[in-house]
Amino acid sequence: MDEKEINAVLSAKLDQSVREQFSDYGSLFSWLGSISGMAGARTLKKLPSQTEIEVIDAPFQTVLEALQKAGTITEAKEDRAAGVVMAGKANMNPAYVVIREENGKVLLLAAAKEGLIKQHTAAGAIGKIRQAL
Repeated sequence: MDEKEINAVLSAKLDQSVREQFSDYGSLFSWLGSISGMAGARTLKKLPSQTEIEVIDAPFQTVLEALQKAGTITEAKEDRAAGVVMAGKANMNPAYVVIREENGKVLLLAAAKEGLIKQHTAAGAIGKIRQAL
C-alpha cells in the first residue's frame, strides 16, 4: 500500500467513526444530519487529510490502555486496535487512530481532516497517546 491508499483508508474510517460517535446524540442530530448530510459529506471529502505515523517501543497492551485514556476505542483485536481521539484546537477535531503490533514494537497511525486553519490534529492525537503512556 502506498501513502495515498493508506490515507484514503484512514480517511474513510475517520468518516465512519465520526458518524458512529455522533449517532448517540439522538434523533434531532440524525434529522439535522440527514438534511445536511449530503452537503457535509461532499465538504468533508474535499478537506485535506493529515496522516501521522509513529513507532513506539512499548508493549501493545500499554499503548492500548493509553489509547483508551486519550480517546474512545472503536475496535480491538489481538494485535491491533482503532479508536477516535479528539485533538486540535480546543480538542474538537476527531482523529482516527490505529495501533498495530509488529515485531515487538507498536505502529501508531493517526488520520484527521484539516480545514483552512491547520490544527495538526493527527500529530496532536499521537501526542495525547504518548502523554497517557
